[in-house]
Amino acid sequence: SLDYPRGGMGSISDAMVEVIRSSGGMVHLSTPVKNIAVEKSRAVGVCLKDGTLVRAKKGVICNADVWSLSTLLRSEEAKLSETQKEFFLFKTSNVTKTKSFLHLHLGFDASGLDLSGKQPHYTIMDQGIYLPSRY
Repeated sequence: SLDYPRGGMGSISDAMVEVIRSSGGMVHLSTPVKNIAVEKSRAVGVCLKDGTLVRAKKGVICNADVWSLSTLLRSEEAKLSETQKEFFLFKTSNVTKTKSFLHLHLGFDASGLDLSGKQPHYTIMDQGIYLPSRY
């Protein structure tokens, strides 16, 4: 059977916003982003279309699809490591677009979890470096 979240799909984003705000974070809605700000190979914030720089305290959560991500990083190319350039700017251009209707991008500490019996579709990244054999 197909399961749906209680309260509909909007309840997922509502819960995420609640956690972010209760943790002292900010959520910007209907705010176009020009690019992801990078310093020393690390995402440090986002530059909005109006020129405002929103600096991150700990990190940047990006829910952009892989095809848009390269556009958001292109102006910061000189500040990326060679590995980050290869993955985010060059390899992603060869990724075939999917017809999926929902992508939920989450980041969490999976240490201590037994994933050996699972067959999820995931990509492991650590500080912008793709880690295909780590898990």
